[in-house]
Amino acid sequence: MKESNNYLCHTNEWYWGVSVDIVHKQGLGIVCVKLDNDYPQTAFICDLSVFVLNRKQGLGRELMENAFAVAKKHARSYAEIQVDKTKDWLVAWYQTLGFEITVVGKDEYTMFKVL
Repeated sequence: MKESNNYLCHTNEWYWGVSVDIVHKQGLGIVCVKLDNDYPQTAFICDLSVFVLNRKQGLGRELMENAFAVAKKHARSYAEIQVDKTKDWLVAWYQTLGFEITVVGKDEYTMFKVL
């Protein structure tokens, strides 16, 4: 994880693998990285959230960079996310991070990134 005094990292072990929550110490944002044993090359990024008053300050990007670092630390080569198809702005933002749409579902896109 990127060196920073602003984040806490909490690891949970589950029957299916590990999840890592990366939380801003002041409660400004969170992201979860799921490392499923059945998909040993992929980190599933979920629950990215930045407090609405603190958006557009780089916190989301910093959280995602930390998520990528956690994934790499656990020898994952890819990151995958699910994004609501109605949120064009969010799809575009993830594309700036290097994600590409790989699957078009009924209500969401699956986006994929090589780490």
